[in-house]
Amino acid sequence: MVKRIFREYIAGYGIFAIAERLTADDVLSPSANDPERNRHRDTIAWSKYAVRAILLNPRYTGHQVWNKQRTDEVLLDVEDVALGHISKMRWNTKDAWIWSEIPVHEPLIDMETFEKARQIMAGRRRQPGPHQQHRARHEYTLRGCMFCGVCRRRMEGIGANQASCYRCRYPQEYAVANKIDHPRSVSIREDAVLPHRDRWIAGEFALSRIHRTVDALAAAATERAHDPAPAEQARLKLAECDRSLKSYKDTLDAGADPAVVSGWIQQTQAERTAALATLRRTDKKPKMTRDQISRTIEKLGDMVTAISEDSPTRKADLYKRFGLRAEFAPETRKVRASVEVAPHGDLVCVRGGT
Repeated sequence: MVKRIFREYIAGYGIFAIAERLTADDVLSPSANDPERNRHRDTIAWSKYAVRAILLNPRYTGHQVWNKQRTDEVLLDVEDVALGHISKMRWNTKDAWIWSEIPVHEPLIDMETFEKARQIMAGRRRQPGPHQQHRARHEYTLRGCMFCGVCRRRMEGIGANQASCYRCRYPQEYAVANKIDHPRSVSIREDAVLPHRDRWIAGEFALSRIHRTVDALAAAATERAHDPAPAEQARLKLAECDRSLKSYKDTLDAGADPAVVSGWIQQTQAERTAALATLRRTDKKPKMTRDQISRTIEKLGDMVTAISEDSPTRKADLYKRFGLRAEFAPETRKVRASVEVAPHGDLVCVRGGT
């Protein structure tokens, strides 16, 4: 796949077009090949930035390269040095890179191909514009809690018209290639969601109905802990992959084309890794008892007062401790919210939800 990416890029395809072609051809992306290592990435499609990272990675030439980046200490505020410094990683210029004298592993591409791709990318790069003053900082009360209802990815906070908003631009980062029908941009204002969500949480955890809420959380935790379907499906998938791998080995021994069979093996191993990850996650989910849920909620304090009176920063922390999650569906303009209470302090690390 690395050779294909370089070949298509030099032939004139852009990184967006290459990502779309790989996704359309059902080529597994890096995150799909290794889901445990890339759990924050989308596994359906190729990231357009993953294609760019491959084209810029000199290790595919077989050489080891050091000193590509450096750490700079930068003042937080040049007007107030007392605030201290922050560490920032920055790229060194290519002439500062240190290359191994000889290849240290088998190269996938030659140096001429790598340099040609780099020159093409340098020629397409936009020239930096004049420095613009940074916008005023916005407080995002729902940071980490808002998700896109189309792709299920976490939405990013942005400031627009003096308001805090959340948006998802999946097609700007990942290939679509008929794998997902996603609008170019999905966005929602924070003030369109916050009042409704606060009233809902305050109502669910008010003293008048707290017992019903705890019962619902406990019932959901028990149901989730006793659901054997995900683990059983993962075990069946593991057995299927093991049978397929044995079959592929026999096919190789019989004289089949190694290049063809290796592609089958790679895909099956990726599916096996994903099944193992699912099995590990399901095996680590004991149920949360009603007593544990009650003690956890007690540790969170007076939620009704906190939600109505706390600052945006403290409210954001409270939402995270609630395990609050909201998915915005752009087609209906509705938000589906849920709470997944996680224990704190000396309680065991389990989860339940409703």
